[in-house]
Amino acid sequence: MGLYRQSKLYSRAMNILVVQHQHIGGPAALGAALEAGGARLDIRNGEDGDGLPGDGGGHDALLVLGGSMNANADAAYPYLSQSLALILDFHGRAKPVLGICLGAQLIARAFGGRVFAMDAPELGFVDITPNGGAPADRLLAALGAPRPLMQWHYDSFDLPPAAELLATSPSCRNQAFRMGETTHGLQFHFEVTRPLVENWLASISGEMPDDAAHNDFKTRIGGELDRHLEASLAFCRDIAARWINP
Repeated sequence: MGLYRQSKLYSRAMNILVVQHQHIGGPAALGAALEAGGARLDIRNGEDGDGLPGDGGGHDALLVLGGSMNANADAAYPYLSQSLALILDFHGRAKPVLGICLGAQLIARAFGGRVFAMDAPELGFVDITPNGGAPADRLLAALGAPRPLMQWHYDSFDLPPAAELLATSPSCRNQAFRMGETTHGLQFHFEVTRPLVENWLASISGEMPDDAAHNDFKTRIGGELDRHLEASLAFCRDIAARWINP
């Protein structure tokens, strides 16, 4: 396959820059899997005021995590515009870029895609179906058949020009895509653990709308974690291994 042709870069442990936008949005299961595979994580937390490097010269890969803010809210969250610049810089250096949820929306925006509010949020475990290009993609080949994966987002995006769609869901078409050979955006939260989801619920419990969609989500999420989390964690470990072992 043509992906990650610079394989000599990874004869040593990968040094991964992790852009974390909020305290509640850490790399969770993905971070643990990457570290178990020998990668080093340089986590920069925007809510803590951590600075971001000016370019990707000092790191081997870029991981952009999710967050509750809108991907267009640059004025309130300066980390967003800095993330856009880093995405383009790492991409230009042919270094792997992976975005999750907000991170995927920022990748789409960086390459000219529109990020917009959905008519209704996508919440809980939803069937993610591989698109035509997924079986040949280094990361998304791990998806295989449709599988339930965690969602928690209110916005979606248009695919940028030249993007390849890799996965869809019934209520949100653009679930995974690739730009070029090394940049992936994944809308779904394949990095979740039970404590992470419980922390999300606790941290925004007073902010979630008291409506049918959110009340239904809060009622069913515990059972969905019971049914789907172990398979989601296995998928996460597979993605991590594929990302750091080209």
